[in-house]
Amino acid sequence: MRASAFAALALGLATPMWAYSTLFWGHALAGACLVFAFACAMRLRGDVRSTADVLWGSALGLAAGWATVTEYPSAPASAMVAGFALALVWKDGWRRRSRIVLGIAAGALPCVIALMAYQEAAFRSVFHPSYAYYPPGAFSWMTHGYMGLTYPRIDVALKLLFSCRRGLLFSGPVALAAPFGLRLLWKQPATHAAAVSATAIAAYYFLFHASFSSWPAGWSYGPRYLSPGLPLLCLGLAPLWDHARPAWRIVVGALAAAGAGLALMALSVSAQPPDEFHCPLRQFYWPSFWAGRFSLNLGAVLIPAEQGTDQVHGAFNLGQLAGLHGLASLFPLLAVWALAAVLWAVINRTEPPV
Repeated sequence: MRASAFAALALGLATPMWAYSTLFWGHALAGACLVFAFACAMRLRGDVRSTADVLWGSALGLAAGWATVTEYPSAPASAMVAGFALALVWKDGWRRRSRIVLGIAAGALPCVIALMAYQEAAFRSVFHPSYAYYPPGAFSWMTHGYMGLTYPRIDVALKLLFSCRRGLLFSGPVALAAPFGLRLLWKQPATHAAAVSATAIAAYYFLFHASFSSWPAGWSYGPRYLSPGLPLLCLGLAPLWDHARPAWRIVVGALAAAGAGLALMALSVSAQPPDEFHCPLRQFYWPSFWAGRFSLNLGAVLIPAEQGTDQVHGAFNLGQLAGLHGLASLFPLLAVWALAAVLWAVINRTEPPV
């Protein structure tokens, strides 16, 4: 339980997923749908009732289908999750396989209908994605390959991992430790298929991002196009925490703490660093954070007509709403975290040490 909690907290607070969630970008929703679909597939392994097959298959299809509705690139990953579910039940015979397929199809069908209806209403075609309707010349990189998608480039792949501008090492370093945990799952017969599927989905998103001509992805914190694969990648953090020696737990915990600190800086200042910074951490986040320059996004959440006043609010945090400024404005957030930590300790005080 503690290992699972560590993996969940590391994903939610120590990777760029925290930033994307607050921005309401589709990457976080797509990743959440995929990991939920993956969990539904795992439930099929232990429950062989026909009603459960249809129920969990439908839930899987709905979650994977909505991931695709949210972001078109999720379609291959959704297909991988469906394939994983079939692989788990394949030895149980064609009757059970048929129930699973029918359940997945029933869950995915409403998503297909919703997406086709949206495409037809917005673009008068169910087959033309929205990217096809940008004005000619608006984005020159879209002329490369299929709407900017070409082939994986080694230099881009290295930058997605280690560059100061978009590298995962500088925005979610604990995620780089997750493959070691997936390897542990890979070696166990009971979890081999799950590890293969999680690795394949994470690798797909990494290669997809490395294949995109506009890989820096505009004003964003970290490598956002690969982020829907982070939840399944971070599944490896739980077995890694379980099996690591105390010294290595300190290392992994330090990576998670560093990622959470960096994400806190980014969200406190602005989760969308301007392109002018080649190393946002050093040039933008670090000096702005320690100077107390927070909530730099000046875009309005509500337009004046909705507020009923002439005041336009940009970004803010709870401390600023309470009249606090600078670093002091983070006190409400830290207080909530402290309360959650105390409650967690109380709930788990009878749990034997791992």
